[in-house]
Amino acid sequence: MASKKARRKTRISKTEFVRTLPNASAQEIVAAAKKRGIKLSDRYVYVIRSKDKAGKAKRATKKAAARRTPRRAASIGLDAQLRQAIAQLGLVRAREIFGEVERAFSG
Repeated sequence: MASKKARRKTRISKTEFVRTLPNASAQEIVAAAKKRGIKLSDRYVYVIRSKDKAGKAKRATKKAAARRTPRRAASIGLDAQLRQAIAQLGLVRAREIFGEVERAFSG
């Protein structure tokens, strides 16, 4: 006979069981759990799913916030790059290029 600890390792937790059936309805999950000897309620399924959705939304918000760079910081970086390019090209050549760009935008 297997020890209690060994049996516990082979069993799946209620939460994991609910997460393995993401497209099933709550009633279907409860019925499937009952067949496997797991006691669940519809409410438990809804709670697990709502917590998962809230966690995903929170992580997505954090990722989006981390990706955003302040406009001022981004523009300062671009200004620095432009100044560096002008320094490398020389002022005369940079003015020629700006003239070409200005003509292209004016029509």
